[in-house]
Amino acid sequence: DATEPLIIHENNNISIVKIGDFVDALLDQDPSKIQKEGEVEYLPLNGQSKAISFDKEYKTAFHPIHEVSRHPAEMMYEISLETGKKIKVTGSHSIFTVKENRIAPVKVSNLREDDFVVAPEKLPAIERKNLTLNILEEFLALKNLEKNIYVRHIGDAIFLKLKEKTPGLKSALKNWKRHKTLPLWVIQQYPDIVKDENLSRCKIGTYSSTVELPLSIPMNEDLCRLLGWYVSEGTARKYGLIFSLGTHETEFIDEIAVLLEKLFKISMKEYVKGTATQLEVKSKLLAILFAQVFKAGRTAVVKRVPSIIFTLPAHLKVQFLHTYLHGDGSFTIKENSGRMPEITLASSSASQELTNDIITLCLFLGIHANYQEERVKAHEIAATKQ
Repeated sequence: DATEPLIIHENNNISIVKIGDFVDALLDQDPSKIQKEGEVEYLPLNGQSKAISFDKEYKTAFHPIHEVSRHPAEMMYEISLETGKKIKVTGSHSIFTVKENRIAPVKVSNLREDDFVVAPEKLPAIERKNLTLNILEEFLALKNLEKNIYVRHIGDAIFLKLKEKTPGLKSALKNWKRHKTLPLWVIQQYPDIVKDENLSRCKIGTYSSTVELPLSIPMNEDLCRLLGWYVSEGTARKYGLIFSLGTHETEFIDEIAVLLEKLFKISMKEYVKGTATQLEVKSKLLAILFAQVFKAGRTAVVKRVPSIIFTLPAHLKVQFLHTYLHGDGSFTIKENSGRMPEITLASSSASQELTNDIITLCLFLGIHANYQEERVKAHEIAATKQ
């Protein structure tokens, strides 16, 4: 089915996309290269994008994708596993089962209840060597960038370069130079002006705020923990972030405050509404960073695990999961006499894509999670109006 998730490794990044969107984007990129056989459209690829498959030794790895195709389907099948995981595919699609102690392909239309389906024990890890996120590059890559975002503490050499390229901006250039600031949209249009320049003193800021972001930030335990708190308890609004917790969760509230101050030198305001506490962070830049750069989503129904988390070392993945589960999860321990206790971790989300992201992240760590769906009535939280 076109809406099924696909794990893609490309340009040192791992992303989870809908397979239909992935295929359509490639086919629509250059229609002249599309080949057809009846109702099937397919496109040969150069192998730049990779997906997970297993080899003759049954070892899973990311392997190059050499072709994509799309075609209409008269009937779709939904395969449900005993763990609750499921997938929709066509009847002619092949999956792998076990026959005579060997892995063998079988058409979905021939699959029967109680048949075994082969699934990976663990997903292959791709860990990035560079654990520093270039915030400036990420902001410059955004489309429809707001006009009032600036790089501050710009040196004179950059203004000299810009003066040669933009004689029509003489008045604006004079004002920018006086304040030692330069709008990001200018750097988007003239990227060469900052090439080979020392930007170590520069920060990203907005016209009317004292809050600044560094041009780069290490992807360390603190940032992964804050991202976990945001995905579970945060909301991005136009002018800042909101974290919503229970008033009794003082330990978590204190940690979020410490992380914000440590990472971004920014404080928050705390509002108590009955049994709920809202933490408000006034910063348009942080809202853009979390919602658009990390692509973690603005509200609960569109939340995602930031794709960069999938390529971090295991201990950083665990830090993200730790705070996410404290926010949107629960821990239960069942004691067994004379045996190890049973420990269960559970989480819930209004976002099906986020749930799939969490299951996938667990698989990168060799953890198998069950999946359940429940339809609940929409309601408003009286204390926070969410």
